[in-house]
Amino acid sequence: MNWLKTYVFSLRLDFAILLGVDILFLLIMELWLRSIPAPYLVFVRIGDLFVTLGVSYIASLIFYFVQVHMPKIKERERLYPSIAMLFNSILKEETDLLTKLMGMKMTELSEEAIKERALKIDLYTEAPMTIGSPTGDHKANWLEYCINSVRHIDRNVDMILHMSQYLDSECMAIIMRIESFDSFMNHVRNVFPMCCGTRHKLSFRIPGPFIDLWHFIEEQEKYYDKEFSNYLNRNLAFIG
Repeated sequence: MNWLKTYVFSLRLDFAILLGVDILFLLIMELWLRSIPAPYLVFVRIGDLFVTLGVSYIASLIFYFVQVHMPKIKERERLYPSIAMLFNSILKEETDLLTKLMGMKMTELSEEAIKERALKIDLYTEAPMTIGSPTGDHKANWLEYCINSVRHIDRNVDMILHMSQYLDSECMAIIMRIESFDSFMNHVRNVFPMCCGTRHKLSFRIPGPFIDLWHFIEEQEKYYDKEFSNYLNRNLAFIG
């Protein structure tokens, strides 16, 4: 059953459907249609042609399964622990970013709590991170903390994208949403750096991106537990 789940059930759905239709056609042809007299010889020729095409499809699918599908699945199984670690690192970075900005645990967050806390965020107050510079180490502000966190996320996203051929469509959709125009991470990439030159007490007080990030993290947690929990427990290990 484990072999079937790993190799057979992971076969592309359209290939599997065509295989089922093909086998059904061949059974009907051999068990029923062959015994019906054909009014014209051309119908026999057409039937033989479809049988030949059906057998050829089965042969080509067997070749694809052995030479392409199985090696790809084996390689994916080899790489998935690394992908799980990278995905877990992204999830951990997003969670730390949100919970530390909000000053609450994930279990304490709600839309109302985020709306209330977002009104009090000051990006230039001290954050729990130290930054090294030529003039010496200094405590980062929340703006620097956000930018540093998103850099870590982007680094791990780039590493996952190098293995994109082994990802399923749901995982790729999540990765693309991290990079998307309206993601919280993109607010950091595009909006926050524009504020670096100003020294007034600028606050990022729009709760929408934080609420979206909170829901997005929950979605990623569900996906991780479904696809990657066999490789790495997200609550125990991660890449920093």
